[in-house]
Amino acid sequence: MSAQPRDTVAIAGSAHRHIIRPIQLRCLDAVPAAPATGDP
Repeated sequence: MSAQPRDTVAIAGSAHRHIIRPIQLRCLDAVPAAPATGDP
């Protein structure tokens, strides 16, 4: 079984989606949370 470039992209894409997106969501929750709610 030889890995095709297409398979590598799919694997990297799914890994990116599962790893990077939660980090972005966490950052989004952390940063605008206080200004959005208006709490000091």
